[in-house]
Amino acid sequence: MRLTRWFLVRVALSIFILFAASGPLYAASFSFAVLGDSQGDSHHDINVPVLSGLVTDILETNAGFVLCTGDLVYGEFGTFLTATLAEQLTHWRDIMAPIYNANFYGVKVYAGPGNHEIKDAGSETVWQSVFGDLPANGPAGETYMTYSFDFLNAHFIMLDTERAGSPHTVNQTWLAADLAATEAKHIFVFGHEPAFPVGLHAGSSLNAFPDERDAF
Repeated sequence: MRLTRWFLVRVALSIFILFAASGPLYAASFSFAVLGDSQGDSHHDINVPVLSGLVTDILETNAGFVLCTGDLVYGEFGTFLTATLAEQLTHWRDIMAPIYNANFYGVKVYAGPGNHEIKDAGSETVWQSVFGDLPANGPAGETYMTYSFDFLNAHFIMLDTERAGSPHTVNQTWLAADLAATEAKHIFVFGHEPAFPVGLHAGSSLNAFPDERDAF
């Protein structure tokens, strides 16, 4: 969602602990980190000081992976240039490189797009080219933007809320099928737009279509 200051005001680092289920497979707890809205303003595509600090903090924890809920970069409003978007997303991955490269810790990065990344089909193509290492099990046309994965006794689902041609909605058909197929003890569903926003984005989030939002 759009920021009104150059500095990051909504990025948060949260560590969730899931405790063991019965049986030896889930004998240990695990943690993961969540962050979002790491973009800067139009002159600073990313809030580098804050994001770099979060990278350091995450590596000092036992986080198994990181969920990034969109608006990674500022993008280009008005004249949205795919070349600029590609450069910014690549810059974001460069800052996150210590996490991407921390194979010893098992840390992985699972990102989803926000409204600062997706403006049209062209920007979707850019996202897919930059994040081609994400799970490819999403619906047609949403590869690397809608997907799911398992981690021990938990199932995680990333939903693209910015789909070109269908913004402020989620792929309910795919979501229902994915949920029906999992037997995980814990299920986490995440994406960029809130279902019940306040302030600036009231009416331009999932609540833009109340019936679809309520079904979700």
